[in-house]
Amino acid sequence: MKQEAPTSLSRSTFTKVRCSFALCRDFHFAWDYMTNSGYNVGACAAVMQRLYEMQGEQKTSDFFNSSDHPDTEKRRDNYEKKLHEYSRKHVAIKNGAIFINGKYFTTVAPSDSMSSLERSYFIFGNLAKLYHHSQMYSDACVKDETVMIGDHPVMTPIKGDESAEVLVKRLNEIR
Repeated sequence: MKQEAPTSLSRSTFTKVRCSFALCRDFHFAWDYMTNSGYNVGACAAVMQRLYEMQGEQKTSDFFNSSDHPDTEKRRDNYEKKLHEYSRKHVAIKNGAIFINGKYFTTVAPSDSMSSLERSYFIFGNLAKLYHHSQMYSDACVKDETVMIGDHPVMTPIKGDESAEVLVKRLNEIR
């Protein structure tokens, strides 16, 4: 059976996470929950990115009252900053591209259900967790079309992404 990197949220999970954020206004509580639960820590930023995209031209959404919550873009940016710190400052996103140790890693394509930036935050989360737990000791490899570090999936390339082999080569050179 093909193992896919956890780089997406189902609609029901998205709704549960969205409701958790609505019930809890404490940014740090949500972050601590994600980092201690085993979920992809990039999900916080990915959810905020999806909400931002869903809002379109609106400054507030029907779900969140802007007087109760910071701007969605600011919340996403806060999570992005937390991800960078969590990765021990090894991983960053700049203009939608993922960088490792200040060197370009990749820019991913959008999927049928996610924007490029939303997907990037999930990949960012996978990499941040590996750096946070000092698990970047193994060489990257391809297993069932998925870029892996040891037993940990980083990403599964889709149509429009660079091949897993190209990504593995680059990851091994820059990590």
